[in-house]
Order: sequence, then structure tokens, then C-alpha cells
Amino acid sequence: MKIRSIKIIGLFDILGTKKRMTTLGIDGVLTTYEKLASFVDKQTGSMVIRSVPVGDGTFHPAVGWLEVEKGYFSDTFLLWADYEVFRLPAFMQMCIDLFCYGLELGIPL
Repeated sequence: MKIRSIKIIGLFDILGTKKRMTTLGIDGVLTTYEKLASFVDKQTGSMVIRSVPVGDGTFHPAVGWLEVEKGYFSDTFLLWADYEVFRLPAFMQMCIDLFCYGLELGIPL
């Protein structure tokens, strides 16, 4: 039996999908979703360097890779990654950046 890891999830509701569907059509909506997905792909695989507490009151640098999976359907955009303490701030920053990028594209999340 394979042991599954703990995941962190970012769930984004895409507002105004019905209106966007009538103005842009399905191809236009798909194009905007693909822009969001491409943004996530550019962030995935980036190096993460964080200070991690070691238990005796001191901190040591930890290095890892941020690997984020994504999916979208209907009016929902979903991100997920393996949970590790030093990756959580980078994942949260990606969620914030995705939120801002969505606003730049005119897609309120």
C-alpha cells in the first residue's frame, strides 16, 4: 500500500463566468483559463529557500522545489501541492500572485 502525502490546496472560484461565456464564448474563456494555467506552470519548479526552526531555538536554511499541480473546470481553478512547512509560504505567495494576475487579466478570483 502506497502512503499518500498531505496536500495543501488552493481553491479559486472564478467570478462572472456566465457573463464572460456570453461575451467571449467558450474559446475565449478557455484562452483565459489557459493563461492562468501557464502562469502556474512558470512558477512550478522554482527554488524555495526558507529558514526552518530546528527545535533548539535556532533556524537553518532549507532548500527545495515548489511543485504545484493545477486543474480547472467550469468556474473553478484549483492548485495543490505536497505539504511541507518550508514550502507553505511559497505556495501561499503563488496563490496571492495568481489572484493578482487574474485581476490583471480581468478575471476576478
